[in-house]
Order: sequence, then structure tokens, then C-alpha cells
Amino acid sequence: MNADFGIVQNDRVADIYVDKSDHKGVLRAVNNLQADIKKVTGKLATVSNSNHTPDNAALIIVGTIGRSALIDQLVRTQKLDIESLQGQWEAFRIEVIDNPFPQSHPSTKKH
Repeated sequence: MNADFGIVQNDRVADIYVDKSDHKGVLRAVNNLQADIKKVTGKLATVSNSNHTPDNAALIIVGTIGRSALIDQLVRTQKLDIESLQGQWEAFRIEVIDNPFPQSHPSTKKH
């Protein structure tokens, strides 16, 4: 796995995925992230509730364990290890994941 991830590369901005049933604070944080990316780069990231993105596009996945179906799926398929988050309040993990979606979904290489 390559740990490189560019939010904006070659004039393309990464999309942001968040489950619409996540906490209101998480949804607000995603909107703030989108606004910050726009302020810094002049490019607007698309916020999506769909786990389908164009080939070779980067995707930032934001979510809460137990509130995001995609995060829970990544945990179940052992693509995301949450052991370091157990028992913590407001903890987070930043990780580059190859092929985060199940085989039935068209997906990008890295998210």
C-alpha cells in the first residue's frame, strides 16, 4: 500500500464521502472541510452519499463507527483496523485504503 494521497492533484479535487445518517457534527465537519479545500485551492470538492466514484478519482471517506455503513463495512472486511480507537472519545484515524469498496461496486484504486 502506498501512503501518498493528494486532496488536489493535477487540477482534480478528491470527492468526500459521508453517510447521510452520521452525526450532525460529522456532517457539519464535512461541510467545513469542503469549504476549507475551496478556500485553499479554489476548487470545490463534491460531497457524496454514494460509494461510487469515477475510476482513478481520489475519495476522502469520513464517518463514525456504527453510524456509517461504509466505515462498518471496512471494519468487517478488515480493511480498517479500529483497535486503537476502542474506548476513546472523539478519536480518529487517517489511513489510505486500497480498493475500499466491495467487488460489486465500481471503485477507485485509493481512498
